Amino acid sequence: MRWLRVTVESAQSPDAAFLYFAEVIAHGELTVPDDVDRFTGVFQTGRKNFVELVQADDLILGCFTDNSGLSTGTVTGSVVDGVALLSWRSDQGITGTAFLTVDNTGALAGVRYRQRSRSVWAGPVAPEGTTTPCSPTPAATETSAPPDPIVTALETEGVARLYGIYFEVDSDVPKPSATGALERLLAALTAAPDLVVDIEGHTDSDGEDAYNLDLSNRRAQSVVNWLVGQGIDGARLGPVGKGETEPVASNDTADGKALNRRVDIRRQ
Repeated sequence: MRWLRVTVESAQSPDAAFLYFAEVIAHGELTVPDDVDRFTGVFQTGRKNFVELVQADDLILGCFTDNSGLSTGTVTGSVVDGVALLSWRSDQGITGTAFLTVDNTGALAGVRYRQRSRSVWAGPVAPEGTTTPCSPTPAATETSAPPDPIVTALETEGVARLYGIYFEVDSDVPKPSATGALERLLAALTAAPDLVVDIEGHTDSDGEDAYNLDLSNRRAQSVVNWLVGQGIDGARLGPVGKGETEPVASNDTADGKALNRRVDIRRQ
C-alpha cells in the first residue's frame, strides 16, 4: 500500500457546520516512496503563504511564510518511512513541529503543532517562479555548500531535534534504519569539535512513566556509546533520559506520538 484516499460524502447531521477526521488507521504493508527528492519544492499553503523545502537524501531544510507573507520561519527535519518529521521556528521565536507527506498529486499534506494544538499545513505546488526567503540565488547555488543543519541548530538555538534514531521495541538497540541519522549526528559533531552536548532520549506516553524514563535513559546511553565507538570523545557527550515528560505534540494522536518519539541534541 502506498496511497490511501478517503472521501467524505456527507456528515451524520445535515446541520453540521464542520466535519473533522480525528484519525484513520490502515492495515497492510506500507510501500515507502523511493523518490529521493519528493519533498523538494515550493508549496502554497494559503493565499499568500508558502512552504519551501529542499530534500537531500533523508534530510530536509526549508522555510515558510505565514500571515499573508508578513511572518517567516525556518524548518529542519528528516524523512522517515516516506514521512517528513520537522521542527519549525518563526521569526518571532515561536517553535513547533510538523508531520508532512506529499500526496499522489504532488501536493503537500500534513499538520503543524504549536505546543499541543494542531492545524492543517497543506497545499498544492506553488505557481512556477514562486520564491520564498530561502530560495537560493544562482550565485549561491554555484558557490555555497549547504550548512550542516544540526550544527546550525545547535549554534543558533542550542538544541537540534532528530528523527530517525529509532530502536527495537522495548529495547535500547538501534534499528538498522537508524544508521543514517546516527551518521548525520556523527558528521555534525566531527565538523564542530568544540561542541559539548547532551543526548536526550524522549518517548511518547505509551507505557508507565517510570518505565519510559528508564528506557529513554538507556537509549540515550546507547547513542552515546555508538558515537564514542566512532571516535567522538565521551567527555563531549552527556546521556539524558526524559521519558514522556517533554512532549512536543499531543499524545492523543498517532502523528503526535511519532513527533514525541525523538532524540534531542542539546548544547551544554
